Amino acid sequence: MFCNKLHFCLAFFLMISLISCEDEPFEGSGQPQDGGQSSDLNAVFEATLSDTINFSATQISAELTDDGLQFSGTMNNERIGFNVPDASTGPKDFSSSDVDGFYDPDVQESINEFFTAQEGVLNIENLDTVANMISGSFSGQFNEVSSNDTLNITEGVFTDINFVDNTSSQNEVAAGSLTVDIDGETNTFDLTENSFPDDQDVDVYTFFQANEDDPLGSKSVSLNLPSDVNQGSFDVNNYADQGNVLNPHSFRYDDPSESLIVFSVENTGQINISNVSDTIIEGTFNFDGQDLTGDQNLSFTNGSFTIELE
Repeated sequence: MFCNKLHFCLAFFLMISLISCEDEPFEGSGQPQDGGQSSDLNAVFEATLSDTINFSATQISAELTDDGLQFSGTMNNERIGFNVPDASTGPKDFSSSDVDGFYDPDVQESINEFFTAQEGVLNIENLDTVANMISGSFSGQFNEVSSNDTLNITEGVFTDINFVDNTSSQNEVAAGSLTVDIDGETNTFDLTENSFPDDQDVDVYTFFQANEDDPLGSKSVSLNLPSDVNQGSFDVNNYADQGNVLNPHSFRYDDPSESLIVFSVENTGQINISNVSDTIIEGTFNFDGQDLTGDQNLSFTNGSFTIELE
């Protein structure tokens, strides 16, 4: 159970960082957002840490996918987040598979303390699938993954939080893999999810390489393809433009153990889509990538991927 929770929390952390793209604000309370994100000024996400510290989120993210309901609140780089595989009303016990939770003291630091919920309850008191709104409460004990130090988070409430409904009738992922030489070293990743960002003409396919012995040693890649993907050879694009709109035929590589995020660099290579059908997408790629500061470059060569669709 602990390994499963840890695997989820790292994957959820990577997903959140993918959506936020560095320091951009999340959807939620206090500020209107674009891209189908919540703009409800009445949204609340609050809790008490260690019986004395008041946590009141200024940024809130909530999304419903076919994998469940994920939502989080952030205050001054501190984040509390949850995943509910079966989005339904009622209490969910942290010691079961009904809910996963985490507390990250600093989302800007890849290597730092990280807590997962081990005891307690999250209670979804209202789930409005018409207005796309959730409310409820939570309280429990969170354990640090390395030191096993404990943190009590109590009096947690989330009220009138709008969630983005990304459940879709589009083709869903059944399985898949991606293999690529990163600076000459072969890496293999398993396809874990696909998502369809609102108001963007891309599908995001996320591949994960898990390291059960050292969760921070796990890696991920995200491949952005056009929603209307077709066969052909296409010049690789930058991962996102200045407005954080994801570009098709682009790529992102995350290695938390090295505090490294690398994006594809436009016109340094190609993504070749060799096979597209209702059940499969296949292709190859070669291009260069660069980190956020421009200080580190990586080559991505001999890349290939298979995406099996249901």
